[in-house]
Amino acid sequence: MRPGTKGGWWLAGTAAVLGVAATVVFIHRADQSAFEGKSVESWARQLATGDPKARRAFRTMGAAAVPALIQAVRKKGTASHRLLAWAYPKAPSVLRRFLPRPYDAELIRNGAISALYELGTNAAPAVPVLIQASVDAELSSFEYAGIAHAALLNMGEAGVPQLVRVLQHGNPKARGKAAMYLGIVGPEAGAAALAIGPAAAAALPALRKALKLDNDYHRLRVVEALWKVGRESASTLPVLIQVLRDPQNPNRPKAAALLGDLGPDAQAALPALREVLREDFSYTRVKAEEALRRVDPTGTAATAARR
Repeated sequence: MRPGTKGGWWLAGTAAVLGVAATVVFIHRADQSAFEGKSVESWARQLATGDPKARRAFRTMGAAAVPALIQAVRKKGTASHRLLAWAYPKAPSVLRRFLPRPYDAELIRNGAISALYELGTNAAPAVPVLIQASVDAELSSFEYAGIAHAALLNMGEAGVPQLVRVLQHGNPKARGKAAMYLGIVGPEAGAAALAIGPAAAAALPALRKALKLDNDYHRLRVVEALWKVGRESASTLPVLIQVLRDPQNPNRPKAAALLGDLGPDAQAALPALREVLREDFSYTRVKAEEALRRVDPTGTAATAARR
């Protein structure tokens, strides 16, 4: 190796790292939506570590922080951040003082969802991304799914218009989740439909349309929402009876339980419930017995049927 070659390579490598670092710093700073000199992502990272100052920061920022938080939840790790992760350990120590530390994508997502929880009703525009985060994390991270669940519950009625949009345009799993949350909001969603305007007023028609989903697990969530929001039985009873009468359907216990929730409005399902009682002992049969006591509490229908 000729004299100076090693030094030349070192200089070239340092120049490359400096170039990459400068690019990353520029991109990072261009992306910042600052509060007290820190980006929303930076505050989200602090919130995920339990910093109470971050909680106060998000309460101060309010709705203005929501667009950046939505992007943080969606973020999977961009090319610029992968570049930073590569460049950071190679950069001279003097330069590292001016570089943002490579972030932990999962930590930022958790922090962003926690921040959306802190924002309560102001976080309503984030409903679609929270629903999808809940779907994506359902089997992989119970903590992540739990934070998303808490954030959605914390919005209450304010999230109804966005839940309706997910119900109308989301993928089947997301639509099932949206139906579930509409059911949790319950009768308040019906009231909100009148108070908030046309978007929320579409809740019941959108739920009826979602009854056509080809997944019975999600359809039963829609049934539950229709009952809780609009006290509808006419459109939901045929679905529940169909599921209950299918001996191979794993959703039969839930269908029986929902029939019990409908109470006397589910009188048309009494024959199907009694058919289950003639089966061998099972969890479905237990739920059918419970449902019968709620649908026909006095046994009047059973007495009339024997005459």
